[in-house]
Amino acid sequence: MKTKIDRLYKSTEANQHRAANPQTSAWVSASAGSGKTKVLTDRVLNLLLSGVSPQRVLCLTFTKAAAAEMAQRINSELGSWAVSNSNDLESKLRVLTKSSVNSSQMNLARRLLAQVLEVPDGMKIMTIHAFCQSVLSRFPIEAGVLPNFSVMDERDTNDLLKHVRLDLIVNSQLIDSELTFAVANLTSSFHESQFPELMTELTKSRSRVGDLIDKHGGVEPLIEAVYKTLNLSENEDKNKILKKACEDVSFNFEGLNSCIKYFHHGSKIDKRNAGIIKKWLHNPHQRIDFFDEYLSCFFTKNETIRNTLITKRIIEQYPKSEIFMAEEARRLHDIKQKIKSVNIAEITSSIIHLANGIMETYTSHKSSRALLDYDDLIIRTRQLLEAQGTAAWVLYKLDGGIDHILIDEAQDTNSDQWRIIASIANEFYDGIGSEAEKLNSQGLPSRSIFAVGDVKQSIFSFQGAEPEEFGVRRKHFSKKASNSQNLWEDVSLDVSFRSTEPILKVVDSVFSKTPASIGVVKTEEVLEHLPIRFGDGGCVEIWPPLKNKGPSAPQSWKPPIERVSSIGVEERLAGLIARRISSWIETGEILESYNRPIEPSDIMVLVRRRTPFVDSLVRSLKDLSIPVAGVDRMLLTDQLVVMDLLALGEFLLLPEDDLNLATVLKCPLIGFNDEDLYKLAYKRPGTIWDSLREQSSKIKKYDTAYKYLLKLLNSVDFLKPYELYAQLLNQDGRALILSRLGPESADPLNEFLSLALAYEKNNTPSLQGFLKWVTSSQTEIKRDLDQATGAVRVMTVHGAKGLQAPIVILPDTMQTPKKISQLLWYKDILLYASKKSDRDETTSRAYENAKNIQSEEYRRLLYVAMTRAADRLYICGWETKNSPPKDCWYNLINDPMKGIAESTKCEFLANDSEDLNGAVLRLESVQTQKPNIENKIIHKFSTSPPPNWAIELPPKETKILTRISPSESKQNYQTQSLIENVNDKNRFHRGNIIHHLMQWLPTLPLETRQKAARKYLSKSYFQIPTEIINKILIQTEKILQDEKLSDLFSSASIAEVPISGVVSGSDGLKRVISGQIDRLLILKRSITVVDYKTDWNPPKSPKAVDPTYLRQMSAYQTLLKDAYPDRTISCYLLWTETPHLMEIPHKLLEKYSVVNIK
Repeated sequence: MKTKIDRLYKSTEANQHRAANPQTSAWVSASAGSGKTKVLTDRVLNLLLSGVSPQRVLCLTFTKAAAAEMAQRINSELGSWAVSNSNDLESKLRVLTKSSVNSSQMNLARRLLAQVLEVPDGMKIMTIHAFCQSVLSRFPIEAGVLPNFSVMDERDTNDLLKHVRLDLIVNSQLIDSELTFAVANLTSSFHESQFPELMTELTKSRSRVGDLIDKHGGVEPLIEAVYKTLNLSENEDKNKILKKACEDVSFNFEGLNSCIKYFHHGSKIDKRNAGIIKKWLHNPHQRIDFFDEYLSCFFTKNETIRNTLITKRIIEQYPKSEIFMAEEARRLHDIKQKIKSVNIAEITSSIIHLANGIMETYTSHKSSRALLDYDDLIIRTRQLLEAQGTAAWVLYKLDGGIDHILIDEAQDTNSDQWRIIASIANEFYDGIGSEAEKLNSQGLPSRSIFAVGDVKQSIFSFQGAEPEEFGVRRKHFSKKASNSQNLWEDVSLDVSFRSTEPILKVVDSVFSKTPASIGVVKTEEVLEHLPIRFGDGGCVEIWPPLKNKGPSAPQSWKPPIERVSSIGVEERLAGLIARRISSWIETGEILESYNRPIEPSDIMVLVRRRTPFVDSLVRSLKDLSIPVAGVDRMLLTDQLVVMDLLALGEFLLLPEDDLNLATVLKCPLIGFNDEDLYKLAYKRPGTIWDSLREQSSKIKKYDTAYKYLLKLLNSVDFLKPYELYAQLLNQDGRALILSRLGPESADPLNEFLSLALAYEKNNTPSLQGFLKWVTSSQTEIKRDLDQATGAVRVMTVHGAKGLQAPIVILPDTMQTPKKISQLLWYKDILLYASKKSDRDETTSRAYENAKNIQSEEYRRLLYVAMTRAADRLYICGWETKNSPPKDCWYNLINDPMKGIAESTKCEFLANDSEDLNGAVLRLESVQTQKPNIENKIIHKFSTSPPPNWAIELPPKETKILTRISPSESKQNYQTQSLIENVNDKNRFHRGNIIHHLMQWLPTLPLETRQKAARKYLSKSYFQIPTEIINKILIQTEKILQDEKLSDLFSSASIAEVPISGVVSGSDGLKRVISGQIDRLLILKRSITVVDYKTDWNPPKSPKAVDPTYLRQMSAYQTLLKDAYPDRTISCYLLWTETPHLMEIPHKLLEKYSVVNIK
């Protein structure tokens, strides 16, 4: 066993080294758990160690979290290099490079952290969207965007699109255009609930439609392509087709007419058909009106040609009748198909016009506000890098700063993003000779591209992922590298460091040449994961599905006095899973590979979609007091804490709103129970608010609530939404909410406050407007459950991508995706997916194609779900009224597993559930290796109670730390203006201007000072009259040319020096002093402190100086004494009006010292 593991380690290390080799470009296919993040990190480290400048490396990740993790890993490793001793550092570098290390490499390794930290804005480790934003910010003119553009978040985009849809519908009625016809056609063709759904789907797919329009050169060429794909000419319509179909020359009139007399000798249906056909044939002007009735003779209700067009008896009498009827049936089938094609073409054309209208209106709104959305970042950057003329210049500037590109999660990169990458990377190989010689002469590796991904894990088609692009781009870049004689490596990483042998064995059996492998593994490939964790205990277990009992019929009717409790099958499974988890924890069941009891943080429940089952499971876990982290995404306005805050806002707007006030009274902020509320509300003569006011004088609890709400009512008109909610949460409100609703309510609270700030940024900050803004949008909270937090995690498979857990449970495995998008993307065109009976053959093929693509991703999602498990994998599910689909997850796993697992009995299931007999399919391995606690795959989080100091209130401080600003201090040390009772506000404006002049004029050459100062003072912003400008110039010139002050304004002095420190007063209290010295001259034995004063009438002696100024200078002197105890400190006030430099005696300063404060 050890020999086999050693062999795997060696082969894996060799493959990882090939991928991380900085001298080659590499394309890495990395299966789940094979350490792709390590390879990516090692490659960056190798590049830096090879002498590549950190700012010439571009690393593109799929998410911001992945970028942050990558940067943290790199900085952490570089930090360890910086502080390691020579032996340790040499060992680390030898492991990384797989070669000997010299002293120069070790010296470089120690300097790399500093080099990385000194890169402006850090290394380029970012998402593709962040990179595009940086490019557009750098080249806004070339890209055709405003230089000060802002990027909209998801909420801003949705809000703007709502306005766009409304504007579009309104404006389409005001002008006669294609858009007007399109809206009219669609609204008449769709049900009132379908049209808003279509609008929503179009807004989501706006970029894809825009790409098609651009690709075909406009809206009309795209519509022409639609008609051509459907085998139609653009002038065809339903009436023309029917008119032509009803002409005598279009069908065999004589043949059909000859059949009629024989029909009368047939069955009842034959006789009926004879009458219909005769009526249709002999009324040529009414054939269109009778056409649907005529069709019923040839087609079933399911739109298929009848198996028996005429009975056998008629065929025997007149054999040609069978031929004539069959020919007509085929002709009518073609006509029906053509009519369907026309209907689809017309609706699709209207959809394209509508989509184009949405895009144009949306683009106009964005342009007027200097906004870009995330799609714009990609599209605009692609256009910029591919545009003729400007692209060469932009690429020259960009290419000069990038030598190496690394792409993470490359399987989820779409074609537009690949085109951006290719625009830059192609330059690495085009004209490579001179650049390669330049790099080689400097001892640097050749320019390279590196991509790591796994097509089996491409599950983000809703974000535009195109898994087939991974292979297409591999061929493209490998050919480029080959043609330019650049080194290239194709690397496969199949050794799993994550999962135990049973899990990988089941995964291989499920996805190797089985129905589940379609879209996951190539037909000719056999999937094989090589486990590195031989000898670790693990298992895969399939529970029998939970049966759907359905509601039981009552024996006899009873009056509906009591609610009949009915627990659905989903709730039953949720309870069963919760009890199973509880049994693991309560019995202290050991996780063999770690040799410790199972903890809640070891468990991850993965679902395909967020259905009511998720809420049932979370509720069941909480009922059993099992820590649960909640779900990874939630709708903000569905959260109880947010509903309470919204109700509070509605009450503050309208105190007579009884329902919202009742909600507020029962929320954690006040905490009434049902009995308290009942006493207030029952038989009240007026509103609940009136009742609360009257009862407040009698009952203390009501009095406390009344005063609390009254205080909020008195302040609501004067506070912005954020200030209102922040204040009530800061006043013990947050603590009350968290203690009642639990820590999971913290995320909705924080997001709610963030929304309040975001609303105030772009809107008039009114409470009513904010409440409407919040409730009218579907704001989702994306919670970070990447790390176990001592709790069970319930997540979607998409959210768990990149994560892992020792124990994974898959509960919703017996359902398949049913809903297919109404918009079909087929052969570079768009088609509308009507209901099945209205689809023509082309649209049916497009629909089946879309269905297959969805099914393939459904199976890839299963691969991702199964490979999140490290030690144990549990599969369960519930049945509905219908039999589970053959291609559901449960069957895809269960069928192959029957051949490798054994049927056994699970005592827990047998004893816990009446529905199950305990029979399960299980494949397991026993623990034979020594548990490796130090190198656990999942980090262990302690669930033991926190120490007392963490939950006890801190003791009250006996000494208060007060903050003082010397320039604003008064005797009572409150923050007030410099001088009280001064009405001249312009005086401070003038003083600031003179301070600025005195700060930077001494740094200019003498001959340019006057000109520069006059230009500065003449700015329209200041609005200073010419006579005042002249006076200020004379004052500053007189000061700066005074020989007595030459040292003060020499290069040895410093202007505007911030200073702060802590000073203990004679009363024993500590005070923080913070200020800014106008001019400071530090010499070897003395320090001179100067503060400028612009008073109109300066005092003639220091004793007449305002005490505020004296306290200010005394504070500066006190702080400087602590810093420079061996130097003499002299303090001066420079009166600019005179001008006059006044020294303040030490004794006078001591009188106003902060040390003497009591």
